This record gives sequence, structure tokens and C-alpha cells, in this order.
Amino acid sequence: MNRLVSRAGIAAIAAVVLAITGCSTSVELSQKQLEDGSSTQLALDPEHKPEVRCDGGLKGEVGATQKCKVDVGGGRWVDYTATVTKVDGKTVNWDIKADHPEQVSG
Repeated sequence: MNRLVSRAGIAAIAAVVLAITGCSTSVELSQKQLEDGSSTQLALDPEHKPEVRCDGGLKGEVGATQKCKVDVGGGRWVDYTATVTKVDGKTVNWDIKADHPEQVSG
């Protein structure tokens, strides 16, 4: 009988561990999601979104950053940084700003 209790106890502990680790999944934006979302954020006109190229995805932690480049026209690419401002469940909010705003014209 002790052997049955042991197996049941181990199974219960394993189920709890799986439940806890299942809840701790991290949220991350893929590189494409970051590029597309940043392009939409930066668009002055929704019909003409700038091209954005990022070095990778963006981890869903407040303060996490990713380097990107934005086509500001005339063949000029300007360095930008995307920074996570808020994470709510699976929703990641971020801002993207020019590293040197003086390089961005009107």
C-alpha cells in the first residue's frame, strides 16, 4: 500500500511541476512582428509605411531592447531602438525611437 501512495504522490507532484512550468512561458515578438509593428508605429501615413529591419525579435520583458534600422528615404537608413514599455499577458507594447533624432528629417 505504501508503494501505491508513493506512486500517486509522485504523480501528483509531477502534475504540479508541469502546471507551474507551463505557466512560466515567456512572451516574445518575432523579428517579423517587431518590424511590421514598428513600421505601423512610425508611419505618418498608413498608406506609406517605412521599411524597418531589426536584428532579431524582442523579448517580452519591460525594458528589453532590440536594435533596428529604418529607411527614412533617399537611400538613408537610420538606427532606431525598440524598447518594451508594458507586458500584459501575451500582449507586448513597445516604443521605437531614433537613436539620433537629428538624423530624421520631417
